[in-house]
Amino acid sequence: MGACCFEDGSCTDTTATGCSSLGGDFQGEGTTCARIECPLLGACCLALGRCLETTPALCEAVGGEFFGLGFPCASAKCVDLEFGICCFGSECVETSLASCDADAGVYVGSGVSCDGKICFTITPGGCCLYTGQCVEATAAGCEEVGGTFLGDFVPCGEIECVFPHGPCCLPDGSCGILSADECDAVGGSFAGLGLECDAIDCGPGFGACCIPGKCFETDESDCLSSGGVYQGDGTDCGGVSCPPFGACCITSGVQGFCIDTTEEECDRIFGVYFGDGSDCKDISCEVDTGACCFEGGACLTLSEDDCDRSGGSFAGAGTDCRTTDCAVAGDIALGDPLEFVAAGEGVQCATGDLTDSGFRDVIVVEPSTAGNGPGVAQVFRNEGGTGDGWMGLTPTTPIPVGSDPVAVATGQLDGDGRLDAVVANRGDGTITVLFNTGETAGGGGLGDPLVIAVGAQPSDVVTGELTGDGVTDIAVALAGDDSVLILAGDGAGGFVEFAMLGGVETPIAVDPEDLEGDKDLDLVVGGLGGDVAGVFFQIPGGFSEVVLIPVGVDPADVTTGDVDGDGDADILTADRAGVATLGGGSTVSVIINNGDGTFMPSVQIPVGADARSIKAVDLDDDGDADIEVVADDPEAGLGIQVLESLAGEGAGPLFSLPIPFGVAADPNWIVTADMNLDGLIDLITCNLDDGATDGSVTVLINELQADCNDNGIADECDIATGTSEDCNGNGIPDECDTAVAADPATSVARDSCPDAEWLCPGFFYAGDTLGTEDDQIEFCGGRFGAYDVWYRYRPAWDGLAFVSFIAPGLEPVVHVFDGCPSDGGVSIACNYPNPNGVTFTARRGETYYVRFAGRDFRRGLFQMDVLGPDCLLNELDGNQNGIPDECECLADVTGDGVVDIADYLQVLLASGPCDGCPEDIDGSGVVDAADLQIVLLSLGPCPKPPDPPAGGCE
Repeated sequence: MGACCFEDGSCTDTTATGCSSLGGDFQGEGTTCARIECPLLGACCLALGRCLETTPALCEAVGGEFFGLGFPCASAKCVDLEFGICCFGSECVETSLASCDADAGVYVGSGVSCDGKICFTITPGGCCLYTGQCVEATAAGCEEVGGTFLGDFVPCGEIECVFPHGPCCLPDGSCGILSADECDAVGGSFAGLGLECDAIDCGPGFGACCIPGKCFETDESDCLSSGGVYQGDGTDCGGVSCPPFGACCITSGVQGFCIDTTEEECDRIFGVYFGDGSDCKDISCEVDTGACCFEGGACLTLSEDDCDRSGGSFAGAGTDCRTTDCAVAGDIALGDPLEFVAAGEGVQCATGDLTDSGFRDVIVVEPSTAGNGPGVAQVFRNEGGTGDGWMGLTPTTPIPVGSDPVAVATGQLDGDGRLDAVVANRGDGTITVLFNTGETAGGGGLGDPLVIAVGAQPSDVVTGELTGDGVTDIAVALAGDDSVLILAGDGAGGFVEFAMLGGVETPIAVDPEDLEGDKDLDLVVGGLGGDVAGVFFQIPGGFSEVVLIPVGVDPADVTTGDVDGDGDADILTADRAGVATLGGGSTVSVIINNGDGTFMPSVQIPVGADARSIKAVDLDDDGDADIEVVADDPEAGLGIQVLESLAGEGAGPLFSLPIPFGVAADPNWIVTADMNLDGLIDLITCNLDDGATDGSVTVLINELQADCNDNGIADECDIATGTSEDCNGNGIPDECDTAVAADPATSVARDSCPDAEWLCPGFFYAGDTLGTEDDQIEFCGGRFGAYDVWYRYRPAWDGLAFVSFIAPGLEPVVHVFDGCPSDGGVSIACNYPNPNGVTFTARRGETYYVRFAGRDFRRGLFQMDVLGPDCLLNELDGNQNGIPDECECLADVTGDGVVDIADYLQVLLASGPCDGCPEDIDGSGVVDAADLQIVLLSLGPCPKPPDPPAGGCE
């Protein structure tokens, strides 16, 4: 994976192959868009071999040849590729400068044609052209081609035409070699004769910045950071009229805030403008919010309007998600947290029947409170009881272990049939094996410690059959040695080094799992140093070389579970720092296992902040694993967040929004087990010092209510279920129904194509998907539910556009049309099965319709945005090129029905005060860079220009 740059300066993270297929420029493996700046300039070869570093669009507009983004003029070998007029006496021929000179002709100029031009046989005087050449011409002929007449009967041989050039700092901050007049005409700053651009620092482009009550000149970045409205590169306060400011309220569904800005800017960011002269000090933008419940038990704090638009159920103003129960029958439901006080801070824990009671006990490791000293392991005995009669946990006497214990695992380690435990001690580089004595009093059955030196900074420990001999072994992650140590067990309590696995920097966590279906345990390792998950496949005699898979930033834990329901264990990490593109908070990375030893690239899902630990087990008994992560929810605080898997058999990785569950403590680690033998998986956390206790263990009992027909009513209370289950709700008992496993595509429309909202760069668009029926729509290579939402996008210039989205828990599709399908619009791009978005070529003035749909899901929230050319929504500018329609053809100053280089040259030569002349296209009284820009934007056929509108064309 790496950053992929496009010609318009946009960027997306993808593979080298994917970048090539999108027409981008791959920046290298390991690069990210968050850490690079895509180049916007490149070498442009002009007439006479001159070179200008500029944008592709401007190079094309002035008839140059563009060599590529980031390609400097110093590396470009510009030759004369331009065609123009060559005179042979009175005969005019269009050819190149080189050919003209070779045939002893007189080259008149580049970019002009013989139409309407005259080659003179009578040559009463020399004419200096803008190319630096001299030709014999009459005064009228010289003026016609934009030259400077030297005087009657003054031959070229007596005069040297000098057009000195030097560096010109352009308004956008770039530098080009131009003449002083050319530089002034395009609004640049001429740096002097005889210099090169390498010797000049042009800095950022400057322009006028309007803030309430005043105007000052600065660069765009400083203007925006000052809360101002930037008027454009090259503008100055003397030439602009700052619009009035007023208070503008912006709401995000959760909060409202006020900024002082112009009415135009307020409308652009979809705010509410309170009038010219109003002040934020006098305006309240508060939003009445409350808990908004969604299917699956998810809850968000939104305003009532935003909740309704998102398809949620509003619980009332002032309510919050911490006290609102959004769960219904069939959803994930966990009981109130049951807390059991420990002897110290519980940094990690494990479960297993250590007391031979038939119930799973909990063992916790607790470091010393006196620094890096000996710690303890403490067993919490499960007192038994099934279902609602569960009796809870009883803490036993702590057992001394090594210095700074950080991890614990259980396993049958000495062949006596009883479950033992092993603790990783970071402080002294050892593990402590605690063999089960069978004496359940005191330390909960554990004693007879065996201490083994393992290496630098043990960070995690697991047990399992890792050497192919049928005996339980031990694996230890050594963060200080960048390796994983395999200790082979002899079945009688002895261990020897079997292998030292390298290739993962700072391994922080390890998990054993059969990842390729060969009945051998492989190892998955979380690499804190390289932000990776490393996979070691067990092979005869040892392990394979590591397979590294990039994940989010700072993975704190790694686990496995079949989250997509295809029968293969997938890989998940809890990423403490997440990824920059998702706001920099914590994420869960999901890596789908293809089942053949290969994996899909990781996908990141936001889960708040401070992610610490992760597991993946089936909480709702639907056959696929849900995700459980210890993280800090922005509303509910630190606790457990559950992402319900909505995948279905083989449907892919789909998840609900994170559902927060409190644990009434400061959880650091999570484990799972059926604590009350009711057939459902419960959640257990070990907790740090939260001020109320020195540490504790919390158990959340799974209280799932079966809801076969998915009507929100528990089966035991639902007369519709009766004695025969009808899981698909078609009225036929399952035992007689061959259609029980019908495809549950359930999306319906919430918007339509003709009513689509505008989608513009720089803004996130939040929405939701919601539905109850399937209309069999087929597109993008698969069948999906009905469409959910449409957007429109109309670019202001040509370029690549990339529509991206963040859609946790969905399998979304973005489909781009060149018009509404109902009006004959045709599909031009589709992202399926690309999980990131879709890229397409956007043409200036065209309107594109973007459709967001989901595959086989019930509901989920999403955000989407577009990267690419800005969109302009001026109703008086039909082709959206920034020029009102009534001013469009005023750029044809020569009146020949075409806006071309001749018009550009005529405007360029007329630079300066010129009130009322045709070259003053915008009616400002001055012929300047603004008029040249209008010419460049209007190139092409144009009917006879109309009369200038009243008030000019600004």
